[in-house]
Amino acid sequence: MPEERSLQRLVAVVVACGGVAAALAGAFGSSSGDALLIAGLILGGALSERFKVRLFGDSHVSMSVFACMTAALVGGARDAAIVAPVLAIAANLGGKVPMYKTVYNCAVYTLSSLACVAAFEAMGPLRTAQPVTGWMAGATLAALAYYAVNAGLVAAAVATASGRTLGAVWQEKFLWLAPHYVPVGTMVFAAEIAYRASGGWALLLLAVPIASTHVAMALYSSLNESSTARMAEAEGRYRAIEQELARVRRLDGSAA
Repeated sequence: MPEERSLQRLVAVVVACGGVAAALAGAFGSSSGDALLIAGLILGGALSERFKVRLFGDSHVSMSVFACMTAALVGGARDAAIVAPVLAIAANLGGKVPMYKTVYNCAVYTLSSLACVAAFEAMGPLRTAQPVTGWMAGATLAALAYYAVNAGLVAAAVATASGRTLGAVWQEKFLWLAPHYVPVGTMVFAAEIAYRASGGWALLLLAVPIASTHVAMALYSSLNESSTARMAEAEGRYRAIEQELARVRRLDGSAA
């Protein structure tokens, strides 16, 4: 099928680009050299991916973007090249997901994380002139770069596989996510301050409100699904009653 061949080509190109980008990050990128930081981000991000929240339909959200961006902006490109693919694997580990999707997601996470490094570094002159404002502006731009690359590549795969246009898929499944990425830059800025002040252990304090946000989304999703199920059940009963009333009317008409 044409869509399948096109999807295979897309996967091959993106995976190749992800591999090259990871290799360049490993060779020339910076790193925190902090095993505790890297391990903590992997653990937190992996848990977020394993328990990601379904908001509606097949759309899911997690807080793994915070882990990837913290690795990228606080640690460096090398840290991002380690953390990002591990989180992609954690998202699909043990699930009924084809291997090519896991590999593709590894490349997508890696390219998204390194894109946010590039966006952040582009704000270097502003960070030098205005350290606080520049850092926050750079982190916000980095978050939007992460969103654009991540959502764009996933949307491209969905569009290619389904034969739909990229714009239609983007508008339906990813456009609504854009505002949610804006505050992530500020969260990473807080992580930077905490890490520079007290090291990797300080990030545990940030994990509490982030985990609380994740739990709140999960509770909302659960309540929403329960309400939807009850509404569907009530609608089914209403239709059954209507059908029964219609049957009774037909019987009455026949008797008359």
